[in-house]
Amino acid sequence: MGSSRRFLHQPPFLFASLLGSLTSGVALVVAPLEVQIAILGVIISILAGLVLTSIEQHARREASRAELDVVGRVIEAVSDDRELAGVYRHVSQAFLSLIQQTDPILRSAAVTKLLGIANQLGEMASGVIMFHETESWRTAYEELLLWPDLKGYRSVSWVKCPSYWQDAPGRQSLRVNYEAIQRGVVIQRIIVLPAELWPSGQLLPSETILPWILDQRSHGVQTLLCLESEIDHEAGLPLDFGVYGDRAVGTQTLDEHCRTQEFRLEFGAEAVKLAEERWRLLKLHATPLENLLDDDEGTA
Repeated sequence: MGSSRRFLHQPPFLFASLLGSLTSGVALVVAPLEVQIAILGVIISILAGLVLTSIEQHARREASRAELDVVGRVIEAVSDDRELAGVYRHVSQAFLSLIQQTDPILRSAAVTKLLGIANQLGEMASGVIMFHETESWRTAYEELLLWPDLKGYRSVSWVKCPSYWQDAPGRQSLRVNYEAIQRGVVIQRIIVLPAELWPSGQLLPSETILPWILDQRSHGVQTLLCLESEIDHEAGLPLDFGVYGDRAVGTQTLDEHCRTQEFRLEFGAEAVKLAEERWRLLKLHATPLENLLDDDEGTA
């Protein structure tokens, strides 16, 4: 009601009302009825147009106020977080510089790119962080393993080729696994192997991958082995993922050369629950490495 009353006192409306009143008064005196009706219709149209314009302007002002309110709340929220505040300042300065760019093609491309970034930010806000064709995900992976409150880590390694996790970044991540074990973290790993690396009729995997497996066992990783052919009929399996206690789940997608194409990190109890159920299902098809080694010694 307050905004409606303010509109009635705005100059355009007052001017239109005064002009309409004067015109109507003159028309009533000198004009025939049909002219009076036509003039009244014009005045009503003008006033209706002014009302609609005012409503639209009011809506735009309200939207602008809401946007400014969001900005204000963001500034207030990040003020207590030094890291996020630094990022926010950096982004704000870059955005101000972008606004000064005048090339229309650059601005159009920037808008398209920024929409993608906004979608990614929305995913982060919901607890999901995606890494595409980059090894930068290992930083978050190692931070989670070094988390002081971590008690257990369950992972599934889908080994598609002999070079799986045997490059420099992979070896470094395994060292972080071993450091976690020394701190008391229980690490259980199901290793899924194709027939090329665990031939049918062979008790243990081939020598191209067995030393890598035994190295983990020697450092305290509780290791289980599973043939890929045993689970390829199961919906959603096999899958390369890890469950970091009750905090997060990481899912890795590799190409045929065991290079990371995508790493999805999802936080939250629901994601952890679903991953734990998948892990237990996989475990039904897996055999503890210790059992295989005992059988191998028995046949030696």
